[in-house]
Amino acid sequence: MSRILFVAQRLGLGGSASSLLNMLELLEQSGCKVDLFIMEHSGMYLEQASRCANLLPEAWRLASSMCEPSTIKRYGLRGLVNRSLLSIKCKISDKKQARELIYQKTAENIDGYDVVIAYQEGAATNFARYIRAKKKIAWVHTIYERFTQNSTHEEMHSLYSEYEKIVCVAPAAVAAFQRGLPEVADRVCLIPNPLNSKRIIAMSKQPQDDIAFDVENVIVSVGRLSKEKQYDMAIRAAEKLQTAGISYKWYIIGDGAEKSNLDLLIKEKKLENRVILLGARNNPYPIVSRADVLVISSLYEAQPMVANEALILDVPVITTNYPSAMTLVQCGHNGIICDMSEEGLHFALKQFFLDAGYQKRLKEGAKDFTYDNTDIIKAFLNMIKF
Repeated sequence: MSRILFVAQRLGLGGSASSLLNMLELLEQSGCKVDLFIMEHSGMYLEQASRCANLLPEAWRLASSMCEPSTIKRYGLRGLVNRSLLSIKCKISDKKQARELIYQKTAENIDGYDVVIAYQEGAATNFARYIRAKKKIAWVHTIYERFTQNSTHEEMHSLYSEYEKIVCVAPAAVAAFQRGLPEVADRVCLIPNPLNSKRIIAMSKQPQDDIAFDVENVIVSVGRLSKEKQYDMAIRAAEKLQTAGISYKWYIIGDGAEKSNLDLLIKEKKLENRVILLGARNNPYPIVSRADVLVISSLYEAQPMVANEALILDVPVITTNYPSAMTLVQCGHNGIICDMSEEGLHFALKQFFLDAGYQKRLKEGAKDFTYDNTDIIKAFLNMIKF
């Protein structure tokens, strides 16, 4: 059996971390043993992932160089000194070169693997390129132009030329990557995100006592509070729902840089009792399963796992019309694909809540959804063969 190492930056809330957890669980069930290197030991999925993979020790020098300032104390005096030295190096020389040097020195202590898989774009892919292995694979969970904005074409070409295979999780992501980096187009392949339906359903049945579902219409959204998720647009659509006289509560699960801005907007629109920011949750599924509809307001997505997770829980999905939306939602059967605007989102929600027959049809359609991981695991195992 080949020695396989997965690499990720951290395992916080987000589609790539959830996807990695699902992949590790399914590989363990199939009898495939793997190792896992997390660049910074943080995130809600870390403990779960360590149960189904051999978690390698944290490299303190690497972790203390990239952690949030608020958590640097975890690494003691040596971590603080390391972070300070890195800051000095970044000021007097090239910032990227300083980080690359840390990556290289850390990678020197990781050896003996047949296959190394960088399961997140960005730091994990930059780091994993330096690990010695017979085969290297890079996973991409988003659209090419969205994570390469601060890099040159030459930098991306140099980076991804190190990888024998580049896996994208949706057809739209494959096409975008091949357009953006045609030099390695023949290395790009499609493997959708795996989903552990049994775990999702089991977790959805756990008690949820801190939220009162005391209104007729419940909306839920799950994801980082970042600009591309367009929660500000969702809040303005929520204001229109209130103006239309529709009673509802909209729970948004997640945390991120936009939290304070969204809090202010909610107060400005006087929606404190309508739109509730719940923060990040280890288990969002009891809330999702109790909702009438899940809403994705994103500017772009590759394969948002939350859409499939909602459908597994028999909850229909309303999503904005990004390129891969039609591969997730069957519009008019188990959800709605709406215009990417507050008016489009408002119209879709209004239609859903005011047309009881249409709502019933979408909920029945969601019950038809099934997700089979067989081909996903087979494609993965074939890819790592020599």
